[in-house]
Amino acid sequence: MSFRDAVCGYARAPLAALLVAAGCCAPVAKAFVAGFDIPSQAEFGSYTQIDPIFGGSPYVMATPLALTTDTLFPVTLSNHFYASQWGVAIDPTKFYTTSITVAPGKQLQFGDLTYSVEDTGPTLIANSTFHVRSSLDSFTADLDRFALDNDEGLVVDRITDLSGLGVVTGTVEFRFYATTETPNIDMGFANHLPGGAGEGLPDVGQNIRFDGVVSDIPEPGGLPLGLAGLWWNRRMRRHR
Repeated sequence: MSFRDAVCGYARAPLAALLVAAGCCAPVAKAFVAGFDIPSQAEFGSYTQIDPIFGGSPYVMATPLALTTDTLFPVTLSNHFYASQWGVAIDPTKFYTTSITVAPGKQLQFGDLTYSVEDTGPTLIANSTFHVRSSLDSFTADLDRFALDNDEGLVVDRITDLSGLGVVTGTVEFRFYATTETPNIDMGFANHLPGGAGEGLPDVGQNIRFDGVVSDIPEPGGLPLGLAGLWWNRRMRRHR
């Protein structure tokens, strides 16, 4: 019998509440930990970053979602956090960025990142792509890469699975890159939610959300020492 199975066997006993509270046996659901709302009321060019919203995990802090304005030209308006001057290949100096920091003593298992993106411009849109990378491998590999819809004005809803990052502590930076064969187009995060530009269009889109599971960093041995003692005492009784 495994350590976990032995300890969780006590869930049938009066100690069930203690074990569930310790997170030993009960499944833990993913929850919203950090996110950003694109302004629904904004003048053209009035912002270059979006502050994180309230309501996420109290143990997770996010920096503003920002553009590298020295290399990209902000094209921002209500419901649209665009930029122009993207290239035909990933330029390591052109990206959106935000950093997620987990409080000391806590760890985070990322779940999904949900968002919507859009490209638009005066000419035919050709082969635009969006890329998600992280500081865990120095922004080398794509966590996600996808093509945007070439029908101008349609937002593309995306769910990027971040669970492959494993359990993280400290700070992780995420960068979002775009490429296009038509560099004069505008491209970036966008939606058509009520109250802003594009309201009423069928492709509604969504704001930017990270979800995951925040937990205590376990003590050496993988479980709190009190639970380890329960398991050891049960094991010793069975062998007497």
